Amino acid sequence: MTSHRAQVAVALASAIVVIPAVYAGLRAYDVLFVPQPNPALVSSGVKIAMFWRLWIGVYLAPLVAIGVHQIAQRNLARAVRLLHVATITSAAMIALQGLFLP
Repeated sequence: MTSHRAQVAVALASAIVVIPAVYAGLRAYDVLFVPQPNPALVSSGVKIAMFWRLWIGVYLAPLVAIGVHQIAQRNLARAVRLLHVATITSAAMIALQGLFLP
């Protein structure tokens, strides 16, 4: 039973870790490849890009959790190593995005 709880914990942690990574990736894409309109000429709209990026991350989080849970069922140590790398990568992505692409 403890092994199952560990698998679920790793899957949930991976779902939480993926949200800021998706946000940082989408924000970087928007800054680098999508031309931004002049805010003085455009009226504010209903779509707030920050919330859309967050909701896309929330949408993808269960998909990642399911995949990581499958990996954890086969090899829990491998899933924990994957989570460790994903956590460091996600933190680096959000930090770099905040520093260089505000």
